[in-house]
Amino acid sequence: LDNATVRPFAMDTRGCFTLRKIQIGENSCVGAKSVIAGGATLPDGTCIGPLSSSHELCDAKPEHRRHCRPLRASPPLWLKVLCGWPILLLQRVLTLAPVVLLMVQMASTEWYVDSFTSIQDGVEYIATPERMGYLFAFIIFHRTVCPCLALAYAIVVKRCVIGVFQPTAGGEEPHVSSWQLFRPWLLGRLIPDPHL
Repeated sequence: LDNATVRPFAMDTRGCFTLRKIQIGENSCVGAKSVIAGGATLPDGTCIGPLSSSHELCDAKPEHRRHCRPLRASPPLWLKVLCGWPILLLQRVLTLAPVVLLMVQMASTEWYVDSFTSIQDGVEYIATPERMGYLFAFIIFHRTVCPCLALAYAIVVKRCVIGVFQPTAGGEEPHVSSWQLFRPWLLGRLIPDPHL
């Protein structure tokens, strides 16, 4: 199952919900964003394509198996460690940079205290009105500026490192070199959006 929806609930003729059995045969695959409805039976070896449903079993073809992401091979570990993880780490550092710079700015203000002598000093420090502005700025930066920086970085990496994805010609098998396996793996982690 590749991010598919399996719904055992169905509506009967009287407008009531019923719970129906779903059978998925051995060696079957269901493509991304496909729906398996209640009462469906998928025979052994059925391959439902992406954006399909169990009501369209006549369109199921063995070539849909190559579109099922969980069945794809993963890139080699050495490529992930040497190339992928540093790129992802740099994205994380760059997206947190505005918040860290704001923290440094807050720490350099005149009302910042290095040490506290009592609990009351700590409470007064936390309740400083100037500090509230920084706390709101942290939230605003983290929710607005940081995601924009992450997306901008992902676009730059996509253009400079990953490149353009080309469709596989009809009747040909897709390339399974280490680099070709690495490219979608990296893009999926640079932009971790389940809706894409």
